Amino acid sequence: MMKLYFEKMNHATPMIHRSRYETCVESSSANQPPMCLQYIVCATGASHGSACQPLAMPLYRQARAYAEADEMDDEGQRSFDLAHVQAWLLIANFEARKGLFSRAAVSLARSIRMAQMLNLHRERRNDEMETLPPRGFGSSRDWIVLEECRRTWWCLYVSDRLLFATSGLPSIIDSTQVHASLPASDQAFQSGCPEETSTLQRVLHGPDRACSLLALRVLAASLFHRAIYLSGSRKTEDGDNANDEAYWGIHKTIENELISLQSAIPESFRLPRGLKCQQSVFIHVLIQMTILSLYKPTMQSAQGGNRRNSSYIASPSCKHVGNAVLHIVNIFKSMEDTNTALQNPIQSYAAHTVALVLLSNSDIGQDEASKVASAKFLQRSLRQAGKTSPIALSLSEQLELKLAERWPELMTQ
Repeated sequence: MMKLYFEKMNHATPMIHRSRYETCVESSSANQPPMCLQYIVCATGASHGSACQPLAMPLYRQARAYAEADEMDDEGQRSFDLAHVQAWLLIANFEARKGLFSRAAVSLARSIRMAQMLNLHRERRNDEMETLPPRGFGSSRDWIVLEECRRTWWCLYVSDRLLFATSGLPSIIDSTQVHASLPASDQAFQSGCPEETSTLQRVLHGPDRACSLLALRVLAASLFHRAIYLSGSRKTEDGDNANDEAYWGIHKTIENELISLQSAIPESFRLPRGLKCQQSVFIHVLIQMTILSLYKPTMQSAQGGNRRNSSYIASPSCKHVGNAVLHIVNIFKSMEDTNTALQNPIQSYAAHTVALVLLSNSDIGQDEASKVASAKFLQRSLRQAGKTSPIALSLSEQLELKLAERWPELMTQ
């Protein structure tokens, strides 16, 4: 089950150094990772192995019980280390995939607060050992340990941003207080070869060096969060504030940073070559969802005809929305393993969101037959993923009802 985790699910939260973790697990009990981390790693792996799936929930419950027990032992001193932060994040991710969203939100908040108490959001160097709290595995002077701290923090950051974008719950992390460098490449992390990286703000204003895949995911999640926040902050009085200078200024900034992000993606991870990499697929889906979030509200309000220049605003907005929808549909159609991709709640959410746009009456530059075919494809894909994902199953059932309302004659074919 541990092997399944690293082979099937490590891409979702690539924060644990595999070889060191496996060595610790096989070592004496004094040097082993805490049981809560061991159990949630196995639970996550079991949920993606057909023979092990019945064990996933019992292993998760045991992991959570161990984590809670550690908090109550010795006033919680044993629970404040890197391994427990990682355990609570994996617990939150497991709960989210099972549709236990309230529980997942609380577990994530727990993990973030613990990470902040450990100062993981601050930049650390190898010569700052005396200020480093207990970390988990290895020496505080070890670059791999420092990189594992950074990776854990940025995985938390991504989860925090995506939770807001999909649920509306306020973000916990204030990005202005984050001073940690972005994560290094997977190769550097695994080999232990130090690699210098930039900060989030510096990269957003123009990448000055190659970014790792995890860093690109951080950038994509940050822009998606900001696009959702921008669309939600629009005034409702007198229709909207589509001509407001401040609104369009932020809109343009996000657009420019999206261009910078896309230019920073290495050639080997651009589409279609990147379709074999789940991290690459996730980044591309987030980019298109950001574009969709930027332009869909403007398109909808402009197509309502309540503005004098509605046609002027609607035309480019429809084009951007149509292109984003087409890109996401094509990504899922072109993947060899769509089922694995849709186990991720964010990608299931993306498929559902795109299908709803296709089911609407919005003019996005696609004929009716194409919209029907794409919507049905997404619904079938979610239904297939729903055999092991409660979220995908629920979304597929919702889409089936919407399809029946929109095109009742097609559902009998």
